[in-house]
Amino acid sequence: MMRSEIHGSQSKILTVENLNPRVIAVKYAIRGPIAIRAAEIDQQLKKGDHNFLFDHLIRANAGDCHASGNQVPITYIRQFIAGCSYPPVMKTPDFPLDIKCKVERLLSVCGGGSLGSYTEAPGIFAIRQDVADYIHRRDGHPSNPEDIYLCDGVTNGIRTVLKLMMNNDMKKPSGVVSDNFEMTPVPQFPLYSATLSEYGAYEIEYYLDEDNNWALNTEELERALNKEKDNCIPRCIVVINPGNPTVSFHSASKGWYGECGSRGGYYELINVDKDVRMQLNKLISPVCSTSWGQAIMDAIVNPPEEGKPSYKLYEQERTDVLNQLREKASLVNDLFNSIDGVHCNTIMGSDTMI
Repeated sequence: MMRSEIHGSQSKILTVENLNPRVIAVKYAIRGPIAIRAAEIDQQLKKGDHNFLFDHLIRANAGDCHASGNQVPITYIRQFIAGCSYPPVMKTPDFPLDIKCKVERLLSVCGGGSLGSYTEAPGIFAIRQDVADYIHRRDGHPSNPEDIYLCDGVTNGIRTVLKLMMNNDMKKPSGVVSDNFEMTPVPQFPLYSATLSEYGAYEIEYYLDEDNNWALNTEELERALNKEKDNCIPRCIVVINPGNPTVSFHSASKGWYGECGSRGGYYELINVDKDVRMQLNKLISPVCSTSWGQAIMDAIVNPPEEGKPSYKLYEQERTDVLNQLREKASLVNDLFNSIDGVHCNTIMGSDTMI
């Protein structure tokens, strides 16, 4: 009997009717109806369909700077990754010496001197030390590399931390998880609501103050908490303004460098019980994050120092990118405000990126 005949003669074992209902409940706007329709239109345009009033699409929904075609990769970051991936390239006469030294330092702590080897589950310790030093420089307070966890993009890090906070009553079946509680802002990034639906958590929405540049308002937090606290047990709060995400999580994709496809990120855990940390280490132990993503984060948090060979070009490219982002943000702001009945607050992200 042919394979196609076997498939045709049997009913599907897994269908929408018996699929995990939490999966069906997940709504992820970045992959939602608008994005799907945009992909269809994009295919029509590529096939020469001229029934539209435009000839190309700008994908602004995912925050993917490189995909727009208007932002080039940062030379320093790419040279660092090139050296880590193929060390002989550093023998070329124009390869910056400071980058070569950083590459050799990183490879010296990798298994077999190769970025292709497995790493510790929390990430390469030398990179975690660089992250801790970066946080110290940025925030002015000490940071411990043991508190740093490198991850495959910040999405995986957020999902891992949220998983720790799910149903704490093991006597309840996994399908009844009404005691999980998550306060999420509105507007928000769809990752949070989608993940909470998947985990069966109870989502409470608090509204940001639009008239005050989308600031977090304490009174609004109290309103949201008091309204729903009888329905759930408070677990945590998501704070993603003024950035996405803020403070404890850092992404390689959402900064000015825009290295979305590298899947690099880290999170810092502070004031966590040692037994909880042990459980977290168990949770992430089956697989380490990609070493290339880790290396990208190392380049991001450990930029060229003033006076070093790669500094001047790095600083020029950084300035150019931030200026372009600032100009585009201003353009979008002006265009929205020119529409009757539409108001758009000043976009400040390009002034706060580091």
